[in-house]
Amino acid sequence: MPQLFIWLNALISPLVDLELIKEEFEDYQLMEDTEVGMEEGGVQKYVDRYWGEITKLKTALGQMRFPALAQIMIAVLRLPYSNADCDRDFLWL
Repeated sequence: MPQLFIWLNALISPLVDLELIKEEFEDYQLMEDTEVGMEEGGVQKYVDRYWGEITKLKTALGQMRFPALAQIMIAVLRLPYSNADCDRDFLWL
């Protein structure tokens, strides 16, 4: 597991300032639920759709509202959330 954190840190740190991440996360926590809802037609949204909408939010100046958080979430959402491929390979041994 530590290898994963080293990989994430190497992927994110050259691109993002930690202070910017903190500011964006605080802004995200204070964001109104009406800006981007977790439900769509009474059904909970998939996490990739939700963060896709978050990345489309703009400031009053027309810039991305959460550019650093978007980079982090793109990196996190790329991680496999299952070890099914590994298990499948072992079945053939």
